[in-house]
Amino acid sequence: MLVRLQSTDKALGLVSDGTADMNARSEPDPRLTSDVARFKAVRSRMIDLAEGLSAEDLSAQSMADCSPGKWHLAHTSWFFEAMILSSDPEYQPVDPRFQQLFNSYYEALGERVRRDQRGLMTRPSVDEVLAYRREIDRRMIA
Repeated sequence: MLVRLQSTDKALGLVSDGTADMNARSEPDPRLTSDVARFKAVRSRMIDLAEGLSAEDLSAQSMADCSPGKWHLAHTSWFFEAMILSSDPEYQPVDPRFQQLFNSYYEALGERVRRDQRGLMTRPSVDEVLAYRREIDRRMIA
């Protein structure tokens, strides 16, 4: 799958026509020496890929086997919250509803929205999902 990118960073796997090979091997940038810097770089990459897409674009589900972009933006934050942050017995979730909404297939962690139904979710909004991502990122780095 090829996606047009605005960046010209060779580390992103850009090919000569200005597109990126999404299957290209991604090596960590040696300038990113700390785990926090690497975490921030990885997290910002998904936001970069979504840049320019509307809320409607991110909410569309093209087929039953593919979740919408908005769901993926949230799920990749839910994973850090559910698997890392929540290991602290004192941890309070950002929004307890998200534990079900963005669980993919971890049955031991509770209920989830079936993949073929994720495109029917009108809430949370894209703005709320992005705020959730920012809060999870803040908590991960703290």
